[in-house]
Amino acid sequence: MNLCVFIVFSLLLLRLETTTANQLVAAGEEDDNGVMKKCLDKEGHALHHFKSHFQDPCENLSTWRAEEDDCCKLRGVTYNNRVIKLSISSAGLNGEMNNSLLNLSYLNRLDLHSHSLHGSIHTFIGSMTELRYIDLINNSLHGNILWSTGS
Repeated sequence: MNLCVFIVFSLLLLRLETTTANQLVAAGEEDDNGVMKKCLDKEGHALHHFKSHFQDPCENLSTWRAEEDDCCKLRGVTYNNRVIKLSISSAGLNGEMNNSLLNLSYLNRLDLHSHSLHGSIHTFIGSMTELRYIDLINNSLHGNILWSTGS
């Protein structure tokens, strides 16, 4: 192989690697200091909006602060590049569920048993396509979950 061709080929390969790395970084979210966040803004906002509809007298959700952008640090949240599990049971929460959970599009497990949740079970739960497990027992909820098969 000609040395000139080798150098040009090496430079092109280096350029391709740099471009690919930059695209991967751009796909994530960064704060103002360029530090990668661990929680997508959409999911962080959804979790904080969800919390805002509850009274939490025992402060079990005290880690759910608005300035916290690391979903891994939120009690009851399992995060694997996206929020995949919300499991908070027997924590004394009181209030109504709200549709902010729809913004957790990769949520596959929802466990909110043994609280003082009241009101109706919202129909949006049936449209959450990744949801595989749901436990809402020992609450004062009523209604049915109508599962959507999608198209």
